[in-house]
Amino acid sequence: MNRDGLIAACFSGKTLPIGDVVYRTTIGNACVANVDVFFRVIKVGGVPIKVAAVANVCTDEAYRRLGLMSALFGLMHRDMARSCECAALFGVQPLYRELGYQPTSVHELLVRPLREFPWPAGEIEYGVKW
Repeated sequence: MNRDGLIAACFSGKTLPIGDVVYRTTIGNACVANVDVFFRVIKVGGVPIKVAAVANVCTDEAYRRLGLMSALFGLMHRDMARSCECAALFGVQPLYRELGYQPTSVHELLVRPLREFPWPAGEIEYGVKW
């Protein structure tokens, strides 16, 4: 199965855009885990913050609970720290809290600092191109 087949299997047949950067685990020719990252800028209290917007996170059912996603997120966090202040995603808290993500004032938006920087006070504006 390729990336699009995995995405379709995980997201009820949907075709989703490919990220600016894609992290995946393959076994042979099969894509068994995927994380897409889109580069975005959000504003918090009017302060622009470079964000690695995480999307299209999925693992083939046969390969879940093997640590593949933790490994992909570790690589992604390391790489994205070079150009982004934080990673952000919309997701379920308990699942992503284990990876260092914290809730924000925006419903289901979770963030994880990728390097030390003072998180500004204020409302989060993430615009339409999220």
